[in-house]
Amino acid sequence: MDEVDDTLLEAAAPTGVTKSSDPYVLDRRFTLWLAARPGRPLVPRTRGEYSQRVALFLNWLRGVRVDHPAALATAEGRDAAVAAFLAHLKSLGRGYSTWNVTLAALNAYYDYLELEPSRVPPAPIERVITRPLTVSEQSDLIAVAQARPAHTRLFRIRRTRNLALVVLLLYSGLRESEVSGLDDEDVVLTGAQSFVRAPRRLIHLPGRAHYALAEWRAERAALVGDQRIKAFFLTGDHDGDGGRMRRLSRRQIEDIVRELGRETGLRNGSGIAPGVLRATYASRLAAEQPDQVVARQLGQVKPDVPQLDTLRATAPTRHPGRFPEADPPGDPQLSLDF
Repeated sequence: MDEVDDTLLEAAAPTGVTKSSDPYVLDRRFTLWLAARPGRPLVPRTRGEYSQRVALFLNWLRGVRVDHPAALATAEGRDAAVAAFLAHLKSLGRGYSTWNVTLAALNAYYDYLELEPSRVPPAPIERVITRPLTVSEQSDLIAVAQARPAHTRLFRIRRTRNLALVVLLLYSGLRESEVSGLDDEDVVLTGAQSFVRAPRRLIHLPGRAHYALAEWRAERAALVGDQRIKAFFLTGDHDGDGGRMRRLSRRQIEDIVRELGRETGLRNGSGIAPGVLRATYASRLAAEQPDQVVARQLGQVKPDVPQLDTLRATAPTRHPGRFPEADPPGDPQLSLDF
């Protein structure tokens, strides 16, 4: 899903605000109302997302209030303002998924104001199944990550971390949010076993992933020293001694993968999203495992049948399909020797 610019959200979303006489400042009671919304209470993450998007809308509305004086007072003013704001987001290059999530948030806010949801229709979304990388493309991507400069400690740290990140995404199928949330204790690398703990599942790793992750862990240990830092993947002010280290964010993971994909020339040089690496892992699973196993390993509640059908239709070799007697997944060899 496309995301609204974090800097805009931070600027638009005041903290610690309760009831305000300013109609363009989000009333904190709206977030509390979402938690007990009649018939449709929302989980904390969704409440936060809705509140941020409404705060952004109100901040935008303040700047155009002359054009939309009745935006918070009448149904006609509501619809005109919502349509104009969504057009504004589109002009910023936001996708239709951002449009629809924002529309849902604004409809909830107008419901809170007892003006009823707007009559602006949601944008139609045609689902596109992500094409996985070929074995050759995977090898090229890893080779590019390996070949990054390492002539200084800073460059070596980043190269080792980014290589481990890409290899983990390729061989675990983790979402970028799950990778960002990994703690050091979640990655088990011993002489007897190699696996990563993810929400509701364990994912066993092949030897080449073990090697890349072990190299990063050694670099990480030297970087962290005696500090008590839980996050596995780290970033910092200058990735060196004395710098403030913190957890690698989703956005940073997306940027790293996209840049490496761009250097590799993937997708005509436009780069790739982490979801492509997840789809690549799913493709390997789908070629050898039944639907329920694939869903469990991807952390899904139920199988994504359209995705699995597409992945299997484009598989280069015959797959066992959905039969439970399928063999366990193997360790396909990439044209790269770690």
